[in-house]
Amino acid sequence: MDSEQKKIRLFQVGLGTFGTSSLAIWRQLGFKSQGELVETVGFGDIVEKPYSQARELFARASITEDRLPEDYFNSLTRLHGTEETLTEFIKSPESGNAVYVSTPDFAHHAYLMAAAEGGKHIFCEKPLDITYLGALEVVRESKKQNKVLQVDFHKRPDPYHNQLPDVVKDGAGDLGEILNGYAWMKDQIVVPRDWFRGWAHLASSFSFLGSHMVDLVAFAMDFPQPVWVSATGHKKKLKSLGIDSYDDMVAMVAFDNGANVVFDTNWVMNETFPAIVYQGFELWGTEGHIRIDSTRRGEELTTNDGFKFVNKGFIAGATDSDGNYYETGYRAIPFMNFARDVSAVLNGKSTVEEATRKISGEQALISTAVVRASTISVELDGLRIYIDCLEEIDLRIRAEFEKEGEDGIRRFYQGRLYCDAIKSKEDLLKIVMDVQ
Repeated sequence: MDSEQKKIRLFQVGLGTFGTSSLAIWRQLGFKSQGELVETVGFGDIVEKPYSQARELFARASITEDRLPEDYFNSLTRLHGTEETLTEFIKSPESGNAVYVSTPDFAHHAYLMAAAEGGKHIFCEKPLDITYLGALEVVRESKKQNKVLQVDFHKRPDPYHNQLPDVVKDGAGDLGEILNGYAWMKDQIVVPRDWFRGWAHLASSFSFLGSHMVDLVAFAMDFPQPVWVSATGHKKKLKSLGIDSYDDMVAMVAFDNGANVVFDTNWVMNETFPAIVYQGFELWGTEGHIRIDSTRRGEELTTNDGFKFVNKGFIAGATDSDGNYYETGYRAIPFMNFARDVSAVLNGKSTVEEATRKISGEQALISTAVVRASTISVELDGLRIYIDCLEEIDLRIRAEFEKEGEDGIRRFYQGRLYCDAIKSKEDLLKIVMDVQ
């Protein structure tokens, strides 16, 4: 690497299942064979995460110990403490020039705003934020600071999906004008019950899974804007386990290109299903139809542990001439793209506008808008929520939470809908109907 070339100096906040595997990806982006683009400054979490605990997550994330060695892990700056402690560090020069947010969905906002206000380039796990207002604030501040803001929508580079824009071509492709579609994504119950039990009550199958599929369908159709959303769901299985979260959510979304798409999510799928996730989608147009089953990818495996479908494209890899293993699967591609895009900006080879042409904060607003509208709609028995009213609805909900002080504001940005002033569905309905 040219000694004069500027490096990305990155701080990561959040070290759970995805955060652990992501540390390994950032590490490989510092390899000579990968252009030595990234130097990881360190990571932070509200709880201390020693290597022994991180190692327990390796198997779940399909990461081997040699990809994240203990000496490397311990060499990084490790910060744990309150949200305020972490946000102050993120804003400071010590955190570098880029921040990666891999906290649970409900905890994105404070760290994203700290990074944006601190003038950092940002990479974030989906969804960008759990409230529409929060996402708008992050996008606006990043734009004001003229920094790259990208979200890890790794369904796009999946080889089963990356050709979709060429097939659809905004109505000019093989399918003609898109009329309707159906997308599904369902997780085994181990995800909310075991993996994310500590915060599943602050999420839903739609925020966790639907955000992926909404982005994928929008990507296929060249990012039409959602017009309205109507969602329904059930609280049965998880409620019986003491987790106050919807088992499933199904949302109908009307887009401004005329397409109506149903998004079907569920995270209480039986553990005997031969994959952790069941996913796919189809689009119907005036001239044709496409259907993609992203679960059954051609390889099936039966062992004493049972029968399963195998997806080797998500986490795949190779070994470079120095003997370092690096990921090449579509899980890692958004990280690689972010590193190349930000490196080009830092070294004057690209502008922020060019670096965010393929994936941007504005594009991420589409999935966040649908997630937030669905979260409100499902509470109101499927009432249509109009996206052009959503910012004002969120502003009015936040105003009620603000009456409870800083804690109320924090709870609003966690995506909550009920507080002392909004005690019932009737109270929430009144706010929505006053706006719509």
